[in-house]
Amino acid sequence: MDDLLDVSRANGGNLTLERRPFDFQLLVSEFKGMAHSIFSKKRQTVTIFNFEEPIWIDGDRSRINQVLNNLMSNASKYSPEDSEITLRTSLKPGHVEFEIEDHGIGIDSHDLNSIFVPFYRAADANTQLQSGTGLGLSVVKTLIELHGGVVRINSEVGKGTTVLCSLVGVVAAPGV
Repeated sequence: MDDLLDVSRANGGNLTLERRPFDFQLLVSEFKGMAHSIFSKKRQTVTIFNFEEPIWIDGDRSRINQVLNNLMSNASKYSPEDSEITLRTSLKPGHVEFEIEDHGIGIDSHDLNSIFVPFYRAADANTQLQSGTGLGLSVVKTLIELHGGVVRINSEVGKGTTVLCSLVGVVAAPGV
């Protein structure tokens, strides 16, 4: 329901961010603790490669958490039991990147151009077996772009999917 409201707000130009500096590294570390509930049902392993030092981003912390949740939930949903899902973060000049990689069913190349369209779901039988509205990736793209970033997806059927998000707005720690 929240995704539907977000798509509706975004289409009307009314989706806003509550920007303030936050420690991206801390958000990812906290997410790891919460992610257990997503992955435990299928006995999936989550490996997170994160920064040692704080990385401050001027952005909406809850919306970036929503992006992580949507992407990690998708990775779990479309990956088999006992598989591994990896989240990598990296710092680039002026922006931070995070990449989520799974070894799931993958996305056919003819579906890649449409996966960010609201309500779009690939016609693949394995995709159709999973519940979903087809809104998650649309919301992810909208939220990343509202932050001035970009999202890219590389995928191969039967091999898995990698989603790369880039967020601009790296700032100095508050009070520095």
